[in-house]
Amino acid sequence: MGSNKKKLINTFQGMRVQTDCGELDEKYLIKIDETIKLALNAYPRTSAMRVDLRYPKDYTVVENNHISKFIASFKAIIRADLKKKKRGKSTPRFIWVKEQDSSNHPHYHIVVFLNGNVYSHLGYFTAKEGNTAARIRQAWASALGVHIIDIDGAVYFTDNATYTLNKADSNYKAQYDDLFYRLSYFAKKATKRYGNGGKNFGSSRK
Repeated sequence: MGSNKKKLINTFQGMRVQTDCGELDEKYLIKIDETIKLALNAYPRTSAMRVDLRYPKDYTVVENNHISKFIASFKAIIRADLKKKKRGKSTPRFIWVKEQDSSNHPHYHIVVFLNGNVYSHLGYFTAKEGNTAARIRQAWASALGVHIIDIDGAVYFTDNATYTLNKADSNYKAQYDDLFYRLSYFAKKATKRYGNGGKNFGSSRK
């Protein structure tokens, strides 16, 4: 007789993954690995910034493309910042997952990859302008069509939110493994809604 026991993934290509969040989706782990490599191929020193995007209290969700709007807005904000300050190049790349447990609205876990020689820190999380944290908040406000003050509490920067990967560092492999371990959480199957016609996971392709 066949077994219905879930196959739990303990490692991926020799790297540790999170095992306390239930079953992981291997195809998501593959995409996570591919996107990290994509970012590093463009910028050998890459900053990866983790953030959670939620909906403000009493916000009415009438569409499901807010994450696409956020990405487009953030890219435009970065282009404008680079042009204004003549700071070099930095094409943002992303991995995101949409989750929903018992709340009325979904929320998003996202990591933003940037050129680490240009953007190395988020800055003060509550800033309205002038740093990367503010640019992320501005992009989410734009995606929702609200003022930035209306999303206070809706953008959450996690502990140890910024990772720096540098191919020239002697501990580069450890940097990579640490980030992959952190992002393996994105591959968990729990709290994702399947079969509703919406995407639960997205990543940059170029």
